[in-house]
Amino acid sequence: MKRLVLIACVVLASCSRSPADEVALIRGADALAWDGKHQVAGHRFREFPATLAGWNVAPAGNLMAFLPRRIFEDLGDLPQNARTPRPVGDVIINIGDARTPDVMWNALQPLEPSGEFAGLKRFVSRAPGVVAPGDTLVLPAPYKGHVQCGAGVLSSKAASCNVTLTHDGLRHSFTITVDQIQTWREYVESYLRVASLLEA
Repeated sequence: MKRLVLIACVVLASCSRSPADEVALIRGADALAWDGKHQVAGHRFREFPATLAGWNVAPAGNLMAFLPRRIFEDLGDLPQNARTPRPVGDVIINIGDARTPDVMWNALQPLEPSGEFAGLKRFVSRAPGVVAPGDTLVLPAPYKGHVQCGAGVLSSKAASCNVTLTHDGLRHSFTITVDQIQTWREYVESYLRVASLLEA
């Protein structure tokens, strides 16, 4: 009986993967010859390992994925000081063609300066008809993008905001916790490393 239990434990361990195993699989995509089957603005992206949720393809061609936060932070080599103390939940990633209009950004115009947050210039929308517009934090050069937070969200460290970043012909958007905005540069660079690993 003990022998059977031991065999069962070994089989179960070999079937279940840890976050470190998932990260190793994604980083080893070239060796496994995972061809990119999704195309956005001339870029090809690989599918995720079968044990993770795959890309959702929007009618407009955008790619969206829910990547477990622990895997995202490990995959992008996010520095320890920029990580969440308890990496729970998912990082929502969306990748689209930067040549298409940024509808959300356009809808917020005009923006009015309202101070700073985490060293980023802070703005509030004065667009007609926008109710409770929240806060817009603009990333400095050489980055081209902004962080959008709902009304009152910046006062809650546990809440999430959305980063929009234009890079290499693509418009990326991904979630970030309010606490991580304090180390936004490390987080953005980490995201770009993740996106690069996912390209075929």
